[in-house]
Amino acid sequence: MGIEGVGARVARKEDKRFITGAGRYVDDMVVPGMKHAAFVRSPHAHAQIK
Repeated sequence: MGIEGVGARVARKEDKRFITGAGRYVDDMVVPGMKHAAFVRSPHAHAQIK
């Protein structure tokens, strides 16, 4: 009694889309009214903002 699929390659349905560049990622989505943000870190540890 063997377990089917253990140690065998599994073909994924989405591979071809992502390899060819046709896949959609979360970052590719556009939502009406969507806002963008960026975080900037200080190059100076414990610096004070004046």
